[in-house]
Amino acid sequence: MAARPGNKLAPPWLTDAVRSRRAWKTFVRVMCATFVGFVLLVDQRTLIAFGNAAFFSLIAAAILPPNMPTVIYIFAVLITLIGLCTGWAWGVAAMAAALQVRSSARLEGALRSVESSIPAGESATTALQLAVFEGAFLDPASSAVFGVFIFFGGYFFGWARATKPKLIMFALFGTIGLDVMCTYGPLFPTKQYTLLKIIIYPALAQFGVAIACTLFIFPQSLSHLLVGTLTAKVLAPTLQMLELQAAVLSANPADKEAWTALADKAFALREMTAAAVGGIMGQKKMLQLEITRGRLGPAEVGDVIDRAKDLAARAFPLASLVRIEEEAHQARQNAYAEGHDPHPRADKVLKEMEAHQAAAPARSLEALLPALEVSTAELRAAATETFKLSIEWLDDVNRSRWRRSKTGTSTDEREAALTRLRAVLVEFRASKHFELLAPFEDMFDPTNGHLRAAELPHITASTRALFRCYLFSSSLINFALALDGFAAHLLALDKAHRRARAQWPTKFARAVVRSANDKSGGTNPVDLGVKGPTPDDDSEETLVAHEPKKRKAYSMNPDAGPPTTILHRVGRRLASLWRHLASNEGVFALKYGLISVALFVPSVCPSSAHFYYANKGLWALIMGQFGLGVYTGEQVLNYGIRLAGTLSGCVLGIVIWYIGDAKGDGNPYGFVAAAMVFLAPFIFLRINVPIQHMAFFLMTVVTASLILGYGWLDEHTVQAASVGKGGDTAGRRALLVLIGLTAAFLLMVFPRPTSAKALVRKQLARNMDALSDLYGREITGLDEASRAKTVDTEARRQAFRTHFIAIFGRLQGMKPHLKYAQLEPGLSGPWPKKLYNELYAVQNQMLGALAVLATSISALEPEWATRLMTRSDLLQPAFIADCLALFSILQNALRTGLPLPPAMPLFERLAYHHQRGRLHAASEALARLERGASCETAADSPAMNGEPRAGSDKGASGNAETQVERAREHADASEAADVGVLVGREKQVAKVLAGTLTWQNVQTEQFAIFATAIVALVHVTAELAEMQRIVGALVGSRSIDGYDRMQERWAADEG
Repeated sequence: MAARPGNKLAPPWLTDAVRSRRAWKTFVRVMCATFVGFVLLVDQRTLIAFGNAAFFSLIAAAILPPNMPTVIYIFAVLITLIGLCTGWAWGVAAMAAALQVRSSARLEGALRSVESSIPAGESATTALQLAVFEGAFLDPASSAVFGVFIFFGGYFFGWARATKPKLIMFALFGTIGLDVMCTYGPLFPTKQYTLLKIIIYPALAQFGVAIACTLFIFPQSLSHLLVGTLTAKVLAPTLQMLELQAAVLSANPADKEAWTALADKAFALREMTAAAVGGIMGQKKMLQLEITRGRLGPAEVGDVIDRAKDLAARAFPLASLVRIEEEAHQARQNAYAEGHDPHPRADKVLKEMEAHQAAAPARSLEALLPALEVSTAELRAAATETFKLSIEWLDDVNRSRWRRSKTGTSTDEREAALTRLRAVLVEFRASKHFELLAPFEDMFDPTNGHLRAAELPHITASTRALFRCYLFSSSLINFALALDGFAAHLLALDKAHRRARAQWPTKFARAVVRSANDKSGGTNPVDLGVKGPTPDDDSEETLVAHEPKKRKAYSMNPDAGPPTTILHRVGRRLASLWRHLASNEGVFALKYGLISVALFVPSVCPSSAHFYYANKGLWALIMGQFGLGVYTGEQVLNYGIRLAGTLSGCVLGIVIWYIGDAKGDGNPYGFVAAAMVFLAPFIFLRINVPIQHMAFFLMTVVTASLILGYGWLDEHTVQAASVGKGGDTAGRRALLVLIGLTAAFLLMVFPRPTSAKALVRKQLARNMDALSDLYGREITGLDEASRAKTVDTEARRQAFRTHFIAIFGRLQGMKPHLKYAQLEPGLSGPWPKKLYNELYAVQNQMLGALAVLATSISALEPEWATRLMTRSDLLQPAFIADCLALFSILQNALRTGLPLPPAMPLFERLAYHHQRGRLHAASEALARLERGASCETAADSPAMNGEPRAGSDKGASGNAETQVERAREHADASEAADVGVLVGREKQVAKVLAGTLTWQNVQTEQFAIFATAIVALVHVTAELAEMQRIVGALVGSRSIDGYDRMQERWAADEG
């Protein structure tokens, strides 16, 4: 199910929308609702009933179009109305409080003044109404009360907008209601609590029409939407990832351009799938809000989504082979570039490995890939067939909710495919998995199956390509097992639910509360770019979920010990509250309140009140509030998008007005016809464009609707102040937008600008801390696996899953912040965008490597986990400590901006431990030989399995055997010859070291998992070294004269 190629001149989302039947159905529904909105405007009876803001029905149609499933739209409307009513209630409270402080004497004087100025023969009622909007009854005390209320109301809605992205509609309409009440309320000398009905009536009418459209015009349920998205944007790209492996296995790794292209394609598929999964999981929580029809109920659909997510996650490691090779090539180029630290020890080891690999071309990656392609071909074909049939069935079930299936796959066909997959998988795991070992058979003694002594010094170089191939084959087995479970689950659902029926919600209230409190942002219909910012380094919010504790746990404070009294605890609460108020969200809410007051003031000044009302200064206030951004880069982006959208809308509105109405008072038929024709392309783009690019099209439609609405009202109703029509209205609208955006732009730097650059830097530093924590947890998990009695794969995976999800979510949430940081002006110099993007990519890659490592650890048997713990230099306690220390150094340097201390490159440290460890192990082995220890004794020793010998000293128990086992894998005869005590003893050392690898145990699946874990550990180490390089380029490093020369001299002396 490969995606169809699109037009290179058009973005993919546009070509997908044009080709999608569902997109056109939704467009027809939205256009019908918009048409009715225009009819409500031009019909004289509804126009009179709605009043001077009848055009608000068009604004509501543009901001919240019925382009979503029915129940979700109803839920969005309820959130919108709650926000509108909240703003209304706060405005009513402001008006009631303002009336209490209004001066009676001042009011009486104003009334006498107005009455005395009424010309003879003019209606007193009309004169009083005009006097109200001219500011004749303004009272300073009353205006001050309104100012206080609009500040705190604005602060509240700004906080909601910044911290609860899913409540953006609540904040938007609540702000509009508050602004109307607080700008028009001070003008009236008496209570006008129903003032907001001028926008509530048209909004309610439009929402009612839109709900009817979602019910009767191509209705769609959330279940249908999610299953369709799941098949098209999660399962289909996952299938493409599987099919891509045929090209990977047939490519030549020496062809760097082709390899890079394949790696980029694999990464793009992974990013596409991850983004789609994030969107689906955000909406999945609302499945329990709807009544729908189909074969699968909310619980079944949710279960399918979870299994599909797991399947997609199992497909990610399939790309590890191509990604690791590409990253290794790039990392080596970067590490050995001019100006970087020397690697004398690592250079020596690497040159030895390359020389040995060149001497044995049959064991190279180029030679093994064809064999890997052949051995996995049948399994990949069976998996592809089963996967395709499963996707087709799921798609058919989604399409046949109201009719019988005509094109669906049969149950027998899918059962047969699943049976073939299981048979092929069993055969592959039993025999074909080990066909790659053919070039390595001569490394083992045919008589006893032990590794030949001559192969010991070069075992790492010999098996390097084999281990990488095992990374792929083990990942393929994991994927096939997950696919087996997924396909079997769909078969069970098929047999259990043969007919479509009504599906009822069972957890409605709980789902409503959970969805409203969700901070993920999800897929808001009108998210104007403000996302909930990730807490910075000063926040007490932790990255990962912890086990609930009976006692309250407090973060460590170097300036204060743990709280011991109630006063201390209250102080901690107050300090936490202050941190929240001073956070990025708190500063944004403060700016929101300040700009509300600043643009409210002209509406209550006697000299400007009438001008403010006549020129609709309310829209400058609204635009100033919604032109604010949490970060400086976001503010710049908002300014450009909203200004461009306003200018586009002005041009569009003028064209529609003069085509539909020419020079007359406005013909309703021509007016509506012209509007529907010219607005249609922008509405189509507005409902199909990705949410991050939606603001421009939304502003275009809203601005055009305002121009058309005000023009029609000016010609067909009595206005206290005319705003003109056509070009006059467009000019005023553009000026109001400029005023609002300029005010927002000026407030951007007060009380302080919020930099996305600093946020990105601190987020990346926190990610390092989280990755370090996950690395440590996996090392602990490996130790626990070595001591476990049984292998509980799923329980081990669950132990890591929460941490993976948290880190992955944070990395995904950083994407908009990276874009905002690029847009911020660099007053001190250009922002190093390339380095930060590289660091972000490296953290993504390290998370992927840690995922592969966790999967391997979860499947390792205790014996093999012990071998991994005791025979890999990457798991030496000293090297683990080096890695954890480097994580800490890097995250602190990036967070504070301080330069890195002088340090040995990580792979140089690894080579140092490798060199020291095997020489010490060889010396210990020789000492045992001199004491009469035999090869068989060493092989049978309990220390082989990490167990201490009975009666031995605890500190030295099994130490010699453990070091011998490590030496068996890593001893280098050429280096041993340079040590005087080892001269002439290489054969005896090799005899002791024989038995680590045998022809029997390498032909087990556990060895392949062992190899995968080794490759994952190497990859984690490589990414950590790459992070060290990038952070060093960002913050610099302290230098000590002669340090590099000392490294090289000591390395030469040790060699």
